[in-house]
Amino acid sequence: MEEKTLDQKEHRKICGVSFWRILGYIVIYSFIGFLVEVLYGLVSKGVIESRQSFIYGPFCAIYGVGAVLMILPLKKINTTKKFINFGLSALIGCALEYVVSLFGDKVMHVKWWDYSTYFMNINGRTCLYFGIFWGILGYLLITKVNPRIDDMINKFKEKIPRAKQNTFVIIVNVLLVADMACTIAALDFYQTRVIIENNINVQSDLKEHYVKHYDDVYGNPIIKERILKIWGNDVMIKTFPNLKIDDADGNTIYLNSYYPAIQNYYFKVFDSETFNINDVKKRIENAREIADKPLESIY
Repeated sequence: MEEKTLDQKEHRKICGVSFWRILGYIVIYSFIGFLVEVLYGLVSKGVIESRQSFIYGPFCAIYGVGAVLMILPLKKINTTKKFINFGLSALIGCALEYVVSLFGDKVMHVKWWDYSTYFMNINGRTCLYFGIFWGILGYLLITKVNPRIDDMINKFKEKIPRAKQNTFVIIVNVLLVADMACTIAALDFYQTRVIIENNINVQSDLKEHYVKHYDDVYGNPIIKERILKIWGNDVMIKTFPNLKIDDADGNTIYLNSYYPAIQNYYFKVFDSETFNINDVKKRIENAREIADKPLESIY
């Protein structure tokens, strides 16, 4: 009986990683990805803003899925060669970016990102610059980050009974799926509302779809009131400040541009266009000099 249980557990493994651990990876790395995106937004734009991919939870799902897609084959290969780790991570990251961007464009009719101005981009969905980023991220993931995450998960498993572990992982992933479903619905309602109420010139076949969808949804006062209450413009812009679409002429339009009054969706730290690292260093040095002076000389 014990051997059968062990065999069954083996069947639940993918590339030597248990199904439960994979679910744990998705949750952990989706959260880490959210932190990475917020940090990237701070460095590149000088602002702290929402970079989450779901409407409620602080998660960026592409990082969770991307981490799993990197970890499984690289663990299976089990190589210490840096070039292989880097190259495979870059390929997986670029492929995932392309698929997610394509899904957003063709199915949800939104533009999550646009790399068309970047060197060696593929349809604006992925590019060499972020391929290198994915390669570095994947290499650090396998060599530095994931071993520590595994240690953390192992310690968690030692302290918590197995049944409770599985229950916890299931609950979190169910909440993630529910969050994703709410996000899809909220984005659909928001996008339809912005396009129709602002008469945005989208492709004719899409315009017919949006007109009908708008009439069906917002034609009902009760449904309209509930949608605007939980997923109004203020909520959507604060959660997805960089959401954009393409109009019929191929122009990229930021949806928040139609609501200039809603500008408190970010916290500006510095002006990225005039930011100079030497100014920051100088301020730090001045602060240190003041800190080293006796209080009497300051006052």
